Amino acid sequence: MKVWIPCIHANSGHDVFMRNLARGLKNLGYDVRFELLSRRYAFVPDALRLLPNRHKADVVIIGLEHAFALRQHAKKLVAILHHCVLDAAYQPYCTRLQKLLHRTAVRSWEGKSLKVSDVVVAVSNYTANSLQAALGGRRATVILNGIDVNYFCPSENTTRHRSSPFRLLYVGNPSRRKGADLLVPIMQRLGDDFIL
Repeated sequence: MKVWIPCIHANSGHDVFMRNLARGLKNLGYDVRFELLSRRYAFVPDALRLLPNRHKADVVIIGLEHAFALRQHAKKLVAILHHCVLDAAYQPYCTRLQKLLHRTAVRSWEGKSLKVSDVVVAVSNYTANSLQAALGGRRATVILNGIDVNYFCPSENTTRHRSSPFRLLYVGNPSRRKGADLLVPIMQRLGDDFIL
């Protein structure tokens, strides 16, 4: 089976997820073509229709906002939603211009994609519920993001020397929505025994 994963470069976890998905499918024996596309397509997804279908894919996997534009390239079209920008709880974190873009263009694009995709996947129940509340229609299938437990596991040496600070890891874009604005006050309250 041939799988094409065109990924519009977002410089975020979406890119990492899509690249890992491609790698995982390849490891399972699928013929996968991962293609990182210019960010310009994010604002003009109809231009995706002009991409050549060189791979002759059986399955196309792409983000929900842009899936509608690749319907003609796929025997099966899988749309993935990582974050619902139409979620009312997200609006306080958006600029006026973002809100306008979400209410008009993104709402239209995602609505079209919901209608033409064979499968719509959300990465959490919250995301699936937010999408359904915003656009109605069928509920997305929830497939939680996985984690490579062979890579992300405690080291053999799990003892911490009292003289060394406890190390904390923040993962995510440095945005208010992700709580990055809370990192400095948290670290100040924790004191010198912790490093980020």
